[in-house]
Amino acid sequence: QGEKLFVAGLLDACPRCGFEPPPGVSREELAEHLGCCTDKKAHAAHAAAVAAAGERRAKKAEARDAQAEAQNLAVWQFLGGDDSQAWLLTDTQVKKQCEERGLATDGTKEEMLARMASHASGRKMLTALPSNLHSMSLPQLRAVCAANGLTPRGDSTSDLIHQLEAAAYAGEEAVLLLEEPAGRGGGAGRSARGAAAKPKRKTPCDDGDDGDESDGWQPEESSSRRKRAAAGKSYKEESDDDDE
Repeated sequence: QGEKLFVAGLLDACPRCGFEPPPGVSREELAEHLGCCTDKKAHAAHAAAVAAAGERRAKKAEARDAQAEAQNLAVWQFLGGDDSQAWLLTDTQVKKQCEERGLATDGTKEEMLARMASHASGRKMLTALPSNLHSMSLPQLRAVCAANGLTPRGDSTSDLIHQLEAAAYAGEEAVLLLEEPAGRGGGAGRSARGAAAKPKRKTPCDDGDDGDESDGWQPEESSSRRKRAAAGKSYKEESDDDDE
């Protein structure tokens, strides 16, 4: 298969000896190379080089995985290392946690988390919901349920989100943001007391819909009009005084 890809120009090097042809080589020239590529020592050296490169790549990948696992465990421990948040751990770390507790390590991550939750005693489950709850995938939500001792009910993300929220806020009363909690001053309470203490200006519509002045309502006088009335002058007399 590798030789066919090499002749088709889909491989950069000869699968036998590792020869890298220059750009622009025709298929006939590549096929001719394969026909002449019979040096067994060159084949063995190339195979050894390919194997060594594969081992180096595998070691690098193993080192990256080990570092990622260590970081994953460190983050969980930094957040408190609570079993209710064990869903943050990778499958490998969950398995190690089960081993440390003497629990079975077979089955899925969800099953191992459920064992850890049932093993924990005397602690309150579901102390806090993930901040990204509504953007989590279905497997993640099932893991959150299992880590908090809940049996997932439903096959959709909305079902599990509703189940988690119901468990987290069970027994709590919903308080409107605009309401002032009982026993505290300020806020809406102060606004209500201020509204009760401040008299409301009376309008024609307060005593009826017809706006009749016989209902006791009188229009509010302006300050200049009250001054003229106190001095016993009319508007025209005040104007004459100003002209003089």
